[in-house]
Amino acid sequence: TNEEITTQNEIVGEPRNNSEYIVQQKIERGNHEVNKLHHQTSKQKKKTYCLSKQQLRFRQFHKISKTGQYQMQNVDIPRQDDSAFEDELQRNNYKKRDAMENIKYIQLQGTQFDSIKGYDKLVGIHLLNVRNSMNEQFSNTLQIKNNYDPSNLQVVIATNINGLAENMFDRCYKLVLIKMGSVTLNNGVLTFAKHIKHVPSCCFFANKNITHIRLNQVQELSGGAFYGCQKLKHVDGPKLLRMQSSFSTCELLETTNFPLLQKMEFDTFFENTLLKRHIMVSNVKFALSCNEFFACHNLEFVIIKSVTSLSPICFYNCRSLKYARFDEVLTVRDSCFLDCVSLKQLIIPKAVQAEAKAFENCKSLRTMVVAKGFSAQESSFVGCKLLKRTLNLAQPKNCFAQMGRVSKKLRDLHRVINAMNQLIE
Repeated sequence: TNEEITTQNEIVGEPRNNSEYIVQQKIERGNHEVNKLHHQTSKQKKKTYCLSKQQLRFRQFHKISKTGQYQMQNVDIPRQDDSAFEDELQRNNYKKRDAMENIKYIQLQGTQFDSIKGYDKLVGIHLLNVRNSMNEQFSNTLQIKNNYDPSNLQVVIATNINGLAENMFDRCYKLVLIKMGSVTLNNGVLTFAKHIKHVPSCCFFANKNITHIRLNQVQELSGGAFYGCQKLKHVDGPKLLRMQSSFSTCELLETTNFPLLQKMEFDTFFENTLLKRHIMVSNVKFALSCNEFFACHNLEFVIIKSVTSLSPICFYNCRSLKYARFDEVLTVRDSCFLDCVSLKQLIIPKAVQAEAKAFENCKSLRTMVVAKGFSAQESSFVGCKLLKRTLNLAQPKNCFAQMGRVSKKLRDLHRVINAMNQLIE
């Protein structure tokens, strides 16, 4: 019919625009590949299919990892209110004083400021000329028996302070606005200045209003830097290299971006119950210390390339963990994966030893990849009823090519991992 002729002309005739031309070229290339495959033997077809499938996955991993976006997810950062600090100064009467007084809002004229301890009425402080940063400078916590009297401080404006110090904002539970030369807090977003390379220990301990953190050029987080920030959801650290117990008990932390991370230790993600995955591809070797992922109930996926030893109770009670891979691990310490009831596959191709209760109650564990000569204690695999295959490999680097009789899905998975290994070596 005329309609059929018109339709055929639209497809194979002269394209009307550039997009149609591109589509036509793709169709022609596809037809060419089909004709090419048609003349191959079944063995050649199968080989070509497997190769193309592997190359496709390799390219996907290449694209993801090389762009540094392998960990990134779509995160909506709250919009910053540029007028928030001006509005604050206009809305509240900051009284000008030469020395500290126990009043709600104060503006100090001096050039030195040490501490707000003892000034329990203070809500907002404006330091015009102060440049020094000191330990516990804005911390006003007084221990009463086993508890702490909460600070009322909500606003700090000190644009000439360009540094940070230990416990600087320790237990400033109500702090909602910070404007300093070193850091700002605005609408829940904590943003570090580009000259800041290190965040001292317990600097923002137990803040209850920080939801997002932009570390920018920060390379190191000391112990407890953001410990107990209960509303923290996302951290972006494109230059971060080292951290220690930095995000313990941040219960709402869901996503992190640390593409250059080299070392982590001591309770780093302790009880981060919403964290779903963690990936480290650095070549710098290190050992985990203790409790790094303790009780991360929603953690599903972990890859840490250069860790050499997995610490005691490192992944204890990570009940959603399904897949884990550690390329350089030699030893799995006691109770490391205790009660990881969803763990199905574990890739530790250089591991030679598992200590007591290392995999106790891993009910779903089916496959492990370990080194030749791997040894374990009697209690290492208590409750691992589904573990059917432990692969002892003489050449760990080629471990994924020596799978033997395993399912096609598992082979495909290990082809992908092998491709990723080549990428990040």
